[in-house]
Amino acid sequence: MTYYVNVWDPILILLQICTMQSIFYVCSASFAGVLNWLVESPLTLDQIFRARYLTLSQFSGQITILIFTTTAIICALSLVLVVERSRKCLDFAFTIYFNHFLFCCFYAGFPKTFMWWIVNICCLFVTSLLSEYLCRKKEMREIIVGARALSV
Repeated sequence: MTYYVNVWDPILILLQICTMQSIFYVCSASFAGVLNWLVESPLTLDQIFRARYLTLSQFSGQITILIFTTTAIICALSLVLVVERSRKCLDFAFTIYFNHFLFCCFYAGFPKTFMWWIVNICCLFVTSLLSEYLCRKKEMREIIVGARALSV
């Protein structure tokens, strides 16, 4: 993706959204599988989509919070590669978590627990802020031109 062309391409945007949503759920499922295997707990989709699994009072809830936190960090790193623009990171991060909210509503109904909202909003902030920071750092790198560019 080039930085100097600012063309609205809905197909590219849709593909980026699908890619990021896929990364979100693949990471969530992978981390859930690994962590549940380590603690010998059954793996279920409810852990990702049901609000009652996000709790600090049970060990399985703490694992689920860890799953969402690590997924937020991986999504932030992925946004740097997929979106490549710091000004678009908040939009894509919000889209990921809004779609997750819709999928949770479809799967298990409206999330009514306070902890679900806290965890998802915090993960949205982590994803957005970390990806914006990393994209801005990438955008601000020195551009090498001339003979030095050929030798590197």
